[in-house]
Amino acid sequence: ENNTAYGLDRRTGHIDWQRNFGPAFPASAIGCGDLTPSIGASATPVYDPATNAVYFTTKVDDGTATHRHPTWLMHAVDPSTGAERDGWPVTISGKPGNAANITFDPYYEQQRPGLLLMDGVVYAGFGAHCDVVPYRGYVVGVGVAEHQVTSMWASETGDSVAGAGVWQSGGGLVSDGPGRIFFSTGNGISPAPGPGTTVQGNLAESVVRLQVNADKSLSTADFFSPSNAASLDLQDQDISSGAPMALPDGFGTAAHPHLMVQQGKDGRVFLLDRDNLGGMSQAPGGGNAVVSTSGPYQGLWGHPAFWGGDGGYVYLVGNNGPLRALAYGVNNGNPALTFTGRSQDSFGYTSGSPLVTSNGTDDSTGLIWVVSANDASGAGGTLRAYSPVPDGDGLLQLLWSAPVGTATKFSTPTADKGVVYVGTRDGVLYGFGSPATTALTAAPVDFGQVAVGASGTGTMTLTATKDLGITGLTASGAFAVTAGSLPSAGQPTQLASGASLDVPLSFTPKTTGGISGMLTANLSDGEKLVFALHGVGTRPGLGAAPGSLGFGEVPTGSVSTLNLQITNTGTGPETVDSVTAPAGAFSATGLPAAGTVVPAGGSFVATVAYAPVVGSPSDSDALVVNSSSAGQSHALKVTVGGSAVTGQGHLEFSPSSLDFGKVPIGSSKTLTFTISNTGNLPVTVTKAKAPAGDFGSAVQLSEGLVIGPEQSTVQSVTFTPRSTTAQSGGFYEVTGDAGQGAQFVPVSGTGTGTPATTTVADGSWHANGTAAISDDGSVQLTPASPGNQAGSAVYTKPLPTDGLRATFTAKFGPGTGGYGIAFSLLDPVQNTGSAVGGSGTGFGIAGQQGTVVALGTGWSPATGLQNYVAVGTSTAGSPNITYTSKAPLATALRQGTHQVDIESTGGHLYVRIDGTQVMDSTQALPPTALLALSAGTGVNSDAHKVSGVVVSDMPPTTPPTAAAPPFLARDTTGTLWQYRTTGNAAAPFQARQKVGGGWQVYNALISLSTRTATAHADLVARDASGVLWYYAGTGNTTTPLAPRVRVGAGWGIYGTMTGVGDVTGDGKADLVARDSSGVLWLYRGTGVASAPFAARTRIGAGWGIYGTMTGVGDVTGDGKADLVARDSSGVLWLYRGTGVASAPFAARTRVGSGWNTYGMLTAVGDVTGDGKADLVARDATGVLWLYRGTGVTSAPFAARSRVGSGWNTYNALV
Repeated sequence: ENNTAYGLDRRTGHIDWQRNFGPAFPASAIGCGDLTPSIGASATPVYDPATNAVYFTTKVDDGTATHRHPTWLMHAVDPSTGAERDGWPVTISGKPGNAANITFDPYYEQQRPGLLLMDGVVYAGFGAHCDVVPYRGYVVGVGVAEHQVTSMWASETGDSVAGAGVWQSGGGLVSDGPGRIFFSTGNGISPAPGPGTTVQGNLAESVVRLQVNADKSLSTADFFSPSNAASLDLQDQDISSGAPMALPDGFGTAAHPHLMVQQGKDGRVFLLDRDNLGGMSQAPGGGNAVVSTSGPYQGLWGHPAFWGGDGGYVYLVGNNGPLRALAYGVNNGNPALTFTGRSQDSFGYTSGSPLVTSNGTDDSTGLIWVVSANDASGAGGTLRAYSPVPDGDGLLQLLWSAPVGTATKFSTPTADKGVVYVGTRDGVLYGFGSPATTALTAAPVDFGQVAVGASGTGTMTLTATKDLGITGLTASGAFAVTAGSLPSAGQPTQLASGASLDVPLSFTPKTTGGISGMLTANLSDGEKLVFALHGVGTRPGLGAAPGSLGFGEVPTGSVSTLNLQITNTGTGPETVDSVTAPAGAFSATGLPAAGTVVPAGGSFVATVAYAPVVGSPSDSDALVVNSSSAGQSHALKVTVGGSAVTGQGHLEFSPSSLDFGKVPIGSSKTLTFTISNTGNLPVTVTKAKAPAGDFGSAVQLSEGLVIGPEQSTVQSVTFTPRSTTAQSGGFYEVTGDAGQGAQFVPVSGTGTGTPATTTVADGSWHANGTAAISDDGSVQLTPASPGNQAGSAVYTKPLPTDGLRATFTAKFGPGTGGYGIAFSLLDPVQNTGSAVGGSGTGFGIAGQQGTVVALGTGWSPATGLQNYVAVGTSTAGSPNITYTSKAPLATALRQGTHQVDIESTGGHLYVRIDGTQVMDSTQALPPTALLALSAGTGVNSDAHKVSGVVVSDMPPTTPPTAAAPPFLARDTTGTLWQYRTTGNAAAPFQARQKVGGGWQVYNALISLSTRTATAHADLVARDASGVLWYYAGTGNTTTPLAPRVRVGAGWGIYGTMTGVGDVTGDGKADLVARDSSGVLWLYRGTGVASAPFAARTRIGAGWGIYGTMTGVGDVTGDGKADLVARDSSGVLWLYRGTGVASAPFAARTRVGSGWNTYGMLTAVGDVTGDGKADLVARDATGVLWLYRGTGVTSAPFAARSRVGSGWNTYNALV
């Protein structure tokens, strides 16, 4: 947890190397005591033999007093040296691909599950620190070759605002083949009842399967959630305490060939079908549609283990319960797991997960290894090895054990080449094997069964492997050394190498069950060695664990359950004579009938429920089991108690109404309201009805959704006006089962402008190909059937393109997949209302002349994306669409429905999805166009449907000034921020928006596209190793930069680099760089993201006299990009661009002196909207100043104006 990694010799334990990877995050900063005092590297790493690299994650502190901005990093190191591989570490940041409105916040996230390496990507699961909100569950993929985050998926994206962490007590993510990832999630808002293959945005208390798509993005493929998920959440009995485990494919049936085991805190063990996990409440009567269920047992943490010998066993470790063996079998044709054996030992809370070692299925070689702890402190840590096959008495025999000091939480040992390794909380890594190399060796001593209060004896033989002296012998707990005289420091016992010492011992148990202890031998050289002791305490009759059940406070109207293990603690069979279950508000299940014989060491698990109906400060009763053996009667009494508080769910709405104001016809506006449960009982939504008319919800609140206490959901409402009539009186209706009745959120709004068409059913649209227009105004573009479908609906009246606005609701699916939906502006000279194009990637419109906005769901070789927006041109007769702009989408198109808004203004096409602008593309459009909606499929069978189509023909408006590129700033924590421009010289920048963290790994950030005054701020960044990375601008306001692409190494030779726009006249952004000798070099832009620059050419020497250089765009008004440079005396010089690649700059001219008052000079393009490039400068006090461009060569900048203070929080302005 201190972010230090060690490389050790696997045989000797010698530390070959160690390296620290940054300051760890203090646990006190977030108020979580699970791991203290630091949180650093918690998850199990993964090794890739193909790259000879070990991958692991670290949480690195930001060094501030608040610790509010830590960083999660993925590392790749050489296992032989610990050296970081080139291009690593990678900062984990960004937005999940299935939720555009969420940003990964490293402060709230903990990375506990073991990593998964699959198909060249390392995947990591994230959850919470002690449920400190607003965390979410995430799965993040980092590409081994790409050196960047290739995918991010969030578990709660629909109604929920937090929860569903991926914890698994450290158990790893699971894959059973390419593109498939399994894991479990914890508390939060669970899915509504429905099939697992129906995508839902709330996936708490679930086992989830993700699918890796062709572009490496992640999407939900299947899930299972227990039908009592809300109760699990309320009682803190999360299923995500357990990690899933896939069984080998040889175990299963024709109906269920691929099985998976999932265990949880409530003690149940689910056997699942990996190809059909089961959804929520899909069995008859609303039960669990799983293959089978075992238990309940004690609470289960971590992952089970499996061994394929003797028919197959699944091994579980219970919380304060035994190690259990469940035999695999088939019951009435259905796979099942049956309890067949247990250990005599119990395992305290935070004991680890089992590990099986064997030579295949040879039971003579099989061993089950478990790290045991007494309790959460880790005290009494012991590594134990058990037989894998129960004996005739149903016991898993303890074969070997060794003390290991203080055990780590949920520790799993590992084994390799005959050695078992265990790491401990007190900083020791143990390796156990044969032969032992310690100064003394001894076999563990097992005293067998001894009655409580009696004593048993045994002898441990210590053998020296070298000459030594023993200065003391002590035994712990119920064990004692019984020798008449003991060695001491004054009178050590000397042993020559090979000599032995017999140590007499006694075992006097005070409790029943397996008991572990240790013999400690102190040596003359100061070394201490410990050896394992074990025995079993017995007492005739039955014993209970725990000895009593306390439920604490439980709301009326709810049910709380606890599990109780009752064990025959005697040495012979025990007969149950009678059972009296607790009464009143208590009940019990799983109790044996009178006459049941419990074998020695045998046990059963009962579940006691507390369901109060009225408030009571104290309820109590008892479970009584009378039994007998060997003519003696025994009574077991287990007291149960709890207190009842009045239970009441209560929903509150904020805000209480939604006023959309004025919204242009042909566009839409989305607002949200939050529903919070401020009560102490879960509330089930029994009815949810979105407002009608021009109001609607893309994803409606699910009926059957359960909102737990202190949980909140967010619901969106979209207003799509079709007229200028003021609309009010509508409302969103929500009814829960909390007794509040129906509740209403009023909605109102007014449309502005003139509609051209408000329904596809108005007779002016023509359906083509597979498209069909319905009376309700919707269009089914392609049916849910395979076979390369293509369909279009064309508005047959040409409309002016400048000022045009269109909005519609799009639904992608259901089906097995498709390519997506397109909105096109077709040339009316070359097209008619019958226009329809190619299927597949042709989107039903390729081959028809026009501009295409593609909303793609399938993999596109032309864009290199899946789930994306792209704008391009369809050429008459061509089967392909040529794209000029593209961007990946954070919104998962195939999930739910989506409101799409498209605006054509001033040569720009603006695309908004669900209220978020995702594209600004400059396009040359004809004066008028035919509107077309189209879709295409390939071999898969997605249905594509659009509805609610509204188009308005508004007067042209001035393009939004925010289309200018954003101004970027990096703070001292490494967070990158964007300031989008306003076009207002008095206040040129909007409020900042976070781009992401981890940018401190770069020592140079250079903007390219801001110099060309486009809306796409391309960026290059150089890391400490001299590698240059290229970030293409997307035009997306929420995700302005695409994932990075490696340009190449060797860029560390340059002291200064700056983007200069197009200085060569070829329309591509160029870069200049100055080396240590003062020579300036030109890197011409290529326009190709994978290789953005051509080979360098020399501009000239003598540029070392300048401390600062920046490309400022065209400040002289001649259409050519210029450069300014400041010398050591503070004089600023202008180098006018020539447009000639061989000599890109004219002779310098003096701008003026006094510029050395500024620590930073940064070109920002035209931020004032006057068509002239501007400059900003930051002084020593942190004040930012704006120098407006004049377009005059002799005086290119006007007098400065003050932007604001506080800009010294940034160490880079771009």
